[in-house]
Amino acid sequence: MSSICKTNSAISRLQFRYGILLNVCFAVTMLVMAAVKAVFRAQHPVGIWAYALAVLPAIPFVACIVITGRYLYRETDEFARMLITQTLLWSVGMMLAINSTWGFITLYLGVAPPPLYINISLCYLAYGIASVVVRVRYR
Repeated sequence: MSSICKTNSAISRLQFRYGILLNVCFAVTMLVMAAVKAVFRAQHPVGIWAYALAVLPAIPFVACIVITGRYLYRETDEFARMLITQTLLWSVGMMLAINSTWGFITLYLGVAPPPLYINISLCYLAYGIASVVVRVRYR
């Protein structure tokens, strides 16, 4: 992810740290989602514990958002900041397009909607695609 920030031949320590933290958050989100799903299948928790487990996968996802916000606040390279901002806008646009398209299919054709948690995986995928599009655009 930090390769999007390359404005010269080398990346700054801040860009490197952002890339590492973001990739760790991505991985932790997916691992926690899988672990929580396994716990629900095996043990069927109830009550407050079920709610706590259900919310757990959202925490690293929210951490990704906070990390990106902190990176944008600390980044002094305006070009690198613009690249990340464009990547975020493209990925949000892709998510809105996918969700609204599927929403209309659900509304008018009665097709069952996909589970909402799939949006986290789609968001990461959209961010990856958007980072490639933005990087290619500024070669």
